[in-house]
Amino acid sequence: MIKSEIQKRIELLKEELEKHRHAYYVLENPTISDEVYDSIFHELVKLEDENPEFDNLNSPTKRIGGKILDGFQKVKHEFKQWSYDDVFTIEELSKWEERNERYLNKEQSQSFVGGYFCELKIDGLKVILKYVDGVLVQAATRGDGEMGEDVTENIKTIKTVPFKISTSPDLSLQRRGEMQSRTIFVVGEVWLAKKDFEKINKERDELGEELYANPRNVAAGTIRQLDTGIVAKRNLKFFAYEILGVKYATQEQMNLDLKQMGFLVNTKSKFCKNIEEIQKYYEAWNGEKRYKEEYGIDGVVVKTNDLSVAEKLGYTAKSPRSGIAYKFQAEEAATKLLDVTFQVGRTGVVTPVAELAPVQLAGSTVKRATLHNFDEIERLRVKIGDTVMVRKAGDIIPQVFDVLINLRDGKEKKILEIKNCPVCKSDLFKDESGDGVKIVCKNENCEAKIVNKIIYFASRKVANIDGLGESTVDALYQNGYVRKVSDIYKLTYEQIAQLEGFKEKSINNLLTAIENSRKLKLETFIMGLSINNVGEETGIDLAKHFKSLEPGLLNFEPGFMDSNKFKDYLRTELEKIFGIGEKIKEGIINFFSNKENIKEIKEILKYVKVLDYENNNLSNKLENLRFVITGTFDDYSRDDIEKLIKQNGGSVQNVVNAKTSYLVVGEDAGSKLEKANKLNIKTIGID
Repeated sequence: MIKSEIQKRIELLKEELEKHRHAYYVLENPTISDEVYDSIFHELVKLEDENPEFDNLNSPTKRIGGKILDGFQKVKHEFKQWSYDDVFTIEELSKWEERNERYLNKEQSQSFVGGYFCELKIDGLKVILKYVDGVLVQAATRGDGEMGEDVTENIKTIKTVPFKISTSPDLSLQRRGEMQSRTIFVVGEVWLAKKDFEKINKERDELGEELYANPRNVAAGTIRQLDTGIVAKRNLKFFAYEILGVKYATQEQMNLDLKQMGFLVNTKSKFCKNIEEIQKYYEAWNGEKRYKEEYGIDGVVVKTNDLSVAEKLGYTAKSPRSGIAYKFQAEEAATKLLDVTFQVGRTGVVTPVAELAPVQLAGSTVKRATLHNFDEIERLRVKIGDTVMVRKAGDIIPQVFDVLINLRDGKEKKILEIKNCPVCKSDLFKDESGDGVKIVCKNENCEAKIVNKIIYFASRKVANIDGLGESTVDALYQNGYVRKVSDIYKLTYEQIAQLEGFKEKSINNLLTAIENSRKLKLETFIMGLSINNVGEETGIDLAKHFKSLEPGLLNFEPGFMDSNKFKDYLRTELEKIFGIGEKIKEGIINFFSNKENIKEIKEILKYVKVLDYENNNLSNKLENLRFVITGTFDDYSRDDIEKLIKQNGGSVQNVVNAKTSYLVVGEDAGSKLEKANKLNIKTIGID
């Protein structure tokens, strides 16, 4: 071909690749196969290599990176880059609206009838793209709002960023003749998909490198990476949400134009007429739904839709008045560790508890968090008086997970290991048989152990006695009405009436709940006995094997339970059950060898019928397999997956360990996936 034909071919190839890039990465609707795309791409690479005079900076071939940058030049923003103020409650959101209405005069305030344009607040890195005559010429980070860094070469590797803006006649700015004659700026968020984040961390783990903390940190770090080849491999994405340099009537129209230009725009945005509709939108996303998206979401950005009103509202010293970031309640926060107390559980394990300066986490005020054990205290190097990081996700108990050591002032105090039970003052002993060293109270008459066993038996997991919660059990114990589980079924109307807050209706409701708990499944009853190391899954395993309580698991014939024959029988049978290790076996044998425990079981059975085990499995395909579930799933809840596993003979664990057969992995999987990879445990998804 002659040079003019080569040049024309290159331009045609570029246009074709750009069209298919937009279909694949922005519209998520590929129009040709990957193989066909690759063949067109490689033809363009070859022609550009052979004819460098026709190469240019905005060729699709520049997305593969490979250039090593010397550093990043400073860029002065032509439009100051603001950040929105934050609110966390609907009351704060309403006060923001009220302030704006006061700022405007009454006639202008009626413009709020125009409503609000709400967008998901993407947890990424803000970047500003500059287009001259429709062509990308520069990309810069936000920086301090006035000065950013030139990251053009790295942004060019992002396939959702168009090098040339579409000139569709549907564009409102095109209709005004402003597209080709003006410089415009497109503002958006660079982000990393969760699946790509996991892939990067897996590769780092295999290389023995430190794992990244979260996708946002990786996205931000990648944009400042000097090797564009590495940036290209990270598969970053870009959501556009604002156009600067063109006058618009509404946020909605601007959003539509961004789509027409060829940008990837988050489709979850919504127009809301008022605060009430904003709240519905916020609540719809402030839960499990947000974790199902491939990007991180940390709130909702609320913008005044009418941009003439937004212009009149202007700016404070820090932020535009026309918008606000309505953030989801924090799941991590820093607060002061005021003291450490010790809590005794139903099996006697003593847990150190952090007493905290109150902090808001996941929609509730947190004043206490677990420190797990003294191994964890040593690992964290935490001291009383430290500023600590606290985490809470969903219904998980808040936990201290890090310490801001640089904030120490020298007044911090070491957390001393205790020698005696904080409740009954008995000597404690160390149990090193599990994960981490536990300190345990062996006194079977310890008040804390007894009360917690009663609370657990009455809980939803076991007898499901509504109204018999922690404070009620404690009050009944202190009054001497309930000192063991069997006493629950001896409670009278008159005794309950002695408790503060109980009137006729609540007394009758509690007695009805107790009456409704007189039939229990075998596996549930076993779990409710608070045998050391016997939880839900082991309870099911025991029920499956023994089929009935008596004469299956136990045999109350005279003399049998007191003889060595019973221990030998129990050990022999336990050996036949898959997955029950020595530690669990010893716990079961020791429990049923205790005469007081057998006496209490017999007493409970005077009031409670324990049903024989019923196998309702669809199949036994998963028999002897143990599963752990992590992450979120589009079409199934965790309960659905757990039920399906159990219906096919498998069991579900909470913790990944050497006995785990498979890890079921969804989106946003965390530390369980890391541990499974280290232990070479197979991972599977849900189809």
